[in-house]
Amino acid sequence: MLKIRKMTVVYPFDDLINFIVKLVPNEVLAFSASASAIQRVQHLTKRHQENIINEAEELELESYLIQEDIMIFAKTRAKKYV
Repeated sequence: MLKIRKMTVVYPFDDLINFIVKLVPNEVLAFSASASAIQRVQHLTKRHQENIINEAEELELESYLIQEDIMIFAKTRAKKYV
């Protein structure tokens, strides 16, 4: 008989997210990106959609998207501590 092992998925930023969330859950929930960051992401996204984004801008946009993912995870977890 085949045994199936349960696999736990660990994301690269799990430890950091858990650490921050436990320290300051209310601040995590209240966080929102600055107006200038939002504007920059919109600009980069538009350049990406128009296929005129350069390599440095592509890396910058990727960084913003990683930050967004981290905050989504953090806010979800912070709700458990409030």
